[in-house]
Amino acid sequence: MVFRLLYCFGLVIVIQRSAAAARLTAETLAAWDEQVRTARAQVEREAQSPQTFLTGPAVRFLVESPEPSGCPVPDGLIHHWFGTELIPHARASGLLSVLQRYDAYAEVFPPVVVEARLLNRDGPTFDYHLKFIQKGLGVRSGLLADFRSRYVQVDAKSGYIVTESLKLIELQSPGKPDERQLSLAESKGFVERSFTLLRYRETDQGVLIRMESMMLSRDVPSSIRWLVSPFIHKFARQTMSTTLERIKDRVCSESDSISVAKR
Repeated sequence: MVFRLLYCFGLVIVIQRSAAAARLTAETLAAWDEQVRTARAQVEREAQSPQTFLTGPAVRFLVESPEPSGCPVPDGLIHHWFGTELIPHARASGLLSVLQRYDAYAEVFPPVVVEARLLNRDGPTFDYHLKFIQKGLGVRSGLLADFRSRYVQVDAKSGYIVTESLKLIELQSPGKPDERQLSLAESKGFVERSFTLLRYRETDQGVLIRMESMMLSRDVPSSIRWLVSPFIHKFARQTMSTTLERIKDRVCSESDSISVAKR
């Protein structure tokens, strides 16, 4: 899924020039793996009770984070955000149809996603490639990324999608003639790992989706974190909001087109 990378680029643009980033350590990756295991175990527990999966008060739109500026771990930061959106009058099948057409992601998420390609499908598991370019505050950032998404059906109207990054490569001069891939030693390291859970449930009002997004970056020095943190919060929240809106707009648009065709 593209969701967490969209807000990651806001983070890159804000802090790319602020400091030299530390390298990831075994302790950093261990902390990341533990948070991913916790999130995965939580959704698996929820799925054991289909009647209560993603139920509760109807929330039309909400974006929140337990630690908006990132959770410090050894030599790194984990950015953990949640977003909820109700897509009115939609069905789960319509949502899945949009999400599984990975070749069309450049149309769904412009202008950040500039290339999208499905690499392989094995039943409910999809491997795909995306190219991102983001501009802002005088910085142009680019990323090549391969992802794997696995679709899990809880019951006829609900389920969840687990997405993990397989490969993330930063680009120098993205979209220009001298574009090139940066080596690990050259990269800034602000998008090291990503993990997303997208829960969904069809209701009488439409389809409710809840996105849980996690991203690992190298640490921001404590001496400037107070300055950078408000920007991290702003970009993360703003871009997740935009992503949820783009998904809703696409699903609603296609639902309307189907309704018109049936008349």
